[in-house]
Amino acid sequence: MAATLQVVVFDFDETLAVDSGFPRSNVMRLFGGNQRIAELRQLLSDLAGAGIVLAVLSYNSKETFEPLLRRAGLLSSFDPSLLFGYEVFEASGELHQLLGPEGAASWDKGTAMHHVILPRVLRNGVNVNSVDGAGHVHEDRPAAGTVEASRDGLNTVLFCDDDPANILDVRSACAACATLYVPRDNKMQNGLQRVHMNAIRACAGLELASPLEPVPSGEEGAHFPKEEASHSPEPPPLRCKRSGRQVFDQRVGSTTVGTPRRVWDSPSSSEQV
Repeated sequence: MAATLQVVVFDFDETLAVDSGFPRSNVMRLFGGNQRIAELRQLLSDLAGAGIVLAVLSYNSKETFEPLLRRAGLLSSFDPSLLFGYEVFEASGELHQLLGPEGAASWDKGTAMHHVILPRVLRNGVNVNSVDGAGHVHEDRPAAGTVEASRDGLNTVLFCDDDPANILDVRSACAACATLYVPRDNKMQNGLQRVHMNAIRACAGLELASPLEPVPSGEEGAHFPKEEASHSPEPPPLRCKRSGRQVFDQRVGSTTVGTPRRVWDSPSSSEQV
């Protein structure tokens, strides 16, 4: 795979984090502990150091995930202008400004990637307008745990997400996007693991990371202040995987629901992307 990577776009919940983030989430638990946070920090630092732009595209809110990234010591590697939460899909959001209510009513991450993120980040003549004409209709499940090359073969952008529908929406909308599907296994293995981080490194032409020294017992969380356990609020319905489009259509006053997406993992309606 040619190392032409310019941009990596990460989902937040169950990709950068191992669970869904809330304003009062315990950062250590949310990001999988000191060991995983250290490996994430090294990956993000190495990518940024290689001149690769880092972004977030999440159905969680920016006002939620940005402070969580800061508290985990991960935020500094990201371009602050490329942190996109569900606000981008709202009536006051950027998609409405670009497409109008009718165009934005068929929202998904492929639409946001194509119209909002790629025009800001692509350089050296990469064609942002290479889009399938068939729309967001998908039959094939994405490969898990390995980087699938972009349709144009250049692998200019890499998109990482735990929801196969999001992976396929982005592949449909953006010929320049390679993808990494990070399947949800269980609460101990959700999110980017070492095998995924090494796949990202290989796509970027970086050396594989040497295993970090294990964090000694009793030192877990030593680099972070202790946080009180808290009960997280219920997520807004806009972030529900099954009902997101319908809720969004109702909010913008549209009577047309976008093409339904297949959700192979069959999450409950309260799970977030």
